[in-house]
Amino acid sequence: MENEVQAVQEAVNTQQDERYENARVGLMSFLATHPRIKQVHISRALNDIKAPTLNQWMSGKYTGNVTRITAEVENFLQREKEKESLKRRDEEQVVETVNLAAIHQIARDCHVKGKIGVVYGDSSL
Repeated sequence: MENEVQAVQEAVNTQQDERYENARVGLMSFLATHPRIKQVHISRALNDIKAPTLNQWMSGKYTGNVTRITAEVENFLQREKEKESLKRRDEEQVVETVNLAAIHQIARDCHVKGKIGVVYGDSSL
């Protein structure tokens, strides 16, 4: 019985180690492909995880609740993946029309002049 419990515990530890390593590698890959985003920006996006804690976690030196940070990093990576997917999907679905060009020009003018603009018209145009 004791051997079975020990085997189950080892399996759980192995699974947690794999999740940690996958999340760590995923975060490092994310940082490498997004050079303008720094660890401090990511730590702000995570729930109550400070930049030094994240740094220790990434280097494998963190002795606290590794499972919690791993879960937070996995959630962050999933959110970023979904954002990228939505961004690509939105770009693919935009059809450049005369009306869209006019709206973009009005928005640009408002932005440059620091003014508020309103665009209105019939629906479905």
